[in-house]
Parts: sequence; structure tokens; C-alpha cells
Amino acid sequence: MRRRQPTSARLSAGSERPDSAPLAAQLRLGHNLFAMVRSDDCLLPATELRLRKHKRSIIAAGALILLLPILFFVFAERPTLHAIKVFQAQRHASKAFALIEQEKWP
Repeated sequence: MRRRQPTSARLSAGSERPDSAPLAAQLRLGHNLFAMVRSDDCLLPATELRLRKHKRSIIAAGALILLLPILFFVFAERPTLHAIKVFQAQRHASKAFALIEQEKWP
């Protein structure tokens, strides 16, 4: 059996380059070359893989459902509290001016 030379030795030995056609074909097809495949996923039947994918999508949807109200509260809290304080200040000011006109102050 012939031993394979390291890539650097193969490239420096001649002008031949490793074939990049399979890599380009995978990129054209939309494959994610950097995705990590778990070793036990390869041995699972299609139904198990589908169930795992469904479970992951349910977990992602649940996380999104929990995250959206938290983000809404974080970003909407300050403007809402400011609007409430403005409303209360206007209400108190109108009552105060009414009492001043009636000359009912302590």
C-alpha cells in the first residue's frame, strides 16, 4: 500500500493542485461545509432524524416565545413609564391650577 504524501509536499513537488470540483459542487448545492455532524446522527433512521429536527424547532420556538416579551419589556419599559409620569403630572397641574383659581390653598 502506497503512503500518501502531506499536502504541502504534494503541492511543492509539482504544479498540480488538489481537485476543488467536489467542493465547488457542494457549495453550489447549498451545503454547509462548516456544519458539525454528530457521529450518532449518521446511524439514525430518517424518522428519528425528523423527530430530532422537530424537537429542535419546538425548542427554538419556545425560546423565541420567551425571549420576545423580555425584549419588549426591556425596550418598552422606559417610554411607557415616561408617558405615565407625563400624564400624572398634567393631571396634577390641572388640579393645582383649578385650586389656585378658586383660591383654595392651605
